[in-house]
Amino acid sequence: MERKTDNLALRKILTFYLSADEIKSLIIKSDGDKKKIWDCLGSDIKTKIEDDIRIFKKARYGRDCLNNEELCRFSDFFNLRKIISKMIKGFAPAKRGAIEVEITTVMSSKGLSAEFVYYVGIDDRNILDQDTNEITDQKLCEFLVGITRAKKKLTLFSLEDKNPKILAFIDERCINKVEL
Repeated sequence: MERKTDNLALRKILTFYLSADEIKSLIIKSDGDKKKIWDCLGSDIKTKIEDDIRIFKKARYGRDCLNNEELCRFSDFFNLRKIISKMIKGFAPAKRGAIEVEITTVMSSKGLSAEFVYYVGIDDRNILDQDTNEITDQKLCEFLVGITRAKKKLTLFSLEDKNPKILAFIDERCINKVEL
């Protein structure tokens, strides 16, 4: 609340309220008029920002302090999919029809499918049993669940091992290795 008129603080949060083009125009106007960004904002955006700040302050004291409307706004603002999407796209606004990225664990992916699946962490230390150094039936089942989610293309990432043992269950003709 104290920094709401600070240009740097505002630039960090404006992507939640305005499009990239609107922000660019606002910054140009602010610079041209020699005014702070806050002073160039419309009253409706100022009110939204002040309302959100009030809700965030209330949320510090716990979920029970928020009424249903405030809880919905807080949840909408901090929707995980929205935040991850903004992280991936550099906090640029998502356009209609944009590609969504869903991040999940292997077991949580059961029942889901996607055109392209990226399976991260097929390293032996993640897959092999620590005592026997072998692939357990459970880990093999989890791996099969993960790799069968892809409709078009599956990309497997090993962060440490050049030849993870789990790849023995995939026909070599289906594997195109890329080392970085």
